[in-house]
Amino acid sequence: MVDCPPRAGRLALLGVTVFLVSRIGILQFDSNPELFAPQTHPYVVTTHLVEQVFGGKNVVVIGITPKQGDVYQPEVLAKIKRIQDGVEQLPEAVRITF
Repeated sequence: MVDCPPRAGRLALLGVTVFLVSRIGILQFDSNPELFAPQTHPYVVTTHLVEQVFGGKNVVVIGITPKQGDVYQPEVLAKIKRIQDGVEQLPEAVRITF
């Protein structure tokens, strides 16, 4: 059988509960990884570099490798052009020039 805590303990518990509940209105949640990620970690350093070079953290790289020869073949260049044109038509795509 569990005994009830003494009156002072119940009052203290009630006081702490009321205090914590009263603070809920000013509670803030920040999910920014910049605040809790170690800034010297290689992943964080790389993310900062990608953001600095490309202007954002969300970067997609599409690689094209020809089965034979090099990338400067007319067929390969035409394919790259089609892919580039298609990607630029996406409303979320951002074109960055250096």
